[in-house]
Amino acid sequence: MEKKIEILIGVDELRFIVEDEFDQIIDLVKHNSFCSNCNEKTKIEMIEYDLSLNELNDVVFRGKCKSCGKNIGRYVEIGENKTFRNKAEILKRNKLNEN
Repeated sequence: MEKKIEILIGVDELRFIVEDEFDQIIDLVKHNSFCSNCNEKTKIEMIEYDLSLNELNDVVFRGKCKSCGKNIGRYVEIGENKTFRNKAEILKRNKLNEN
């Protein structure tokens, strides 16, 4: 069984991986997240978020709800796209070799 590892990445690294879809992904996550504390509201905005790549080469966003400050997260599947997956693998290998 493969060990589940998440590698922290920055915004520029995400931009490298997803290229032209960067703005769409950021907009989706920032304005289409779920907060269990604010679930009655239709607009939930994620702020102060960190990014990581998981073992499937998908992006995990962890941040705070702008309305209440509660921790929230969002998962964006990009690992199924061959180009994105290859770039993510290269980035993860480079980051692991740095340590």
